[in-house]
Amino acid sequence: MSIRKLPFIENVEMNLENTDGILKFKKGQEVDIFKIAQAVVDAGFSVRFLNADYTFSNTNITDRKYNENGYSFYFVRKTPLKKDNTLRFIGPAFQTKKEFTKYKAEFPNLDFKDKAVSFVVLVE
Repeated sequence: MSIRKLPFIENVEMNLENTDGILKFKKGQEVDIFKIAQAVVDAGFSVRFLNADYTFSNTNITDRKYNENGYSFYFVRKTPLKKDNTLRFIGPAFQTKKEFTKYKAEFPNLDFKDKAVSFVVLVE
């Protein structure tokens, strides 16, 4: 399916020269990160990385596993200290094989294939 046709996408800005895109989501719609990654692959491209800007309602997140608005996040390295963050999704659907292999080696006990949890690192 085309990224533009996903029900939670409001706008897509693609920059083929830099091979990246900016997606704007519809307010109040549940976003499926896996569907975004699959739409990129379906379009004939590979996913190098997938980042998302996210505003947490809580700034006192102390546990690596955190649930909010129906999303379940697992902070692979450190938890956010502020509300507005850029998250990089970790998993075989969201990175090159080489990049994912680094995380898999660093965190061998995590099941990155678990689609019920979004494994993320903070982009500084």
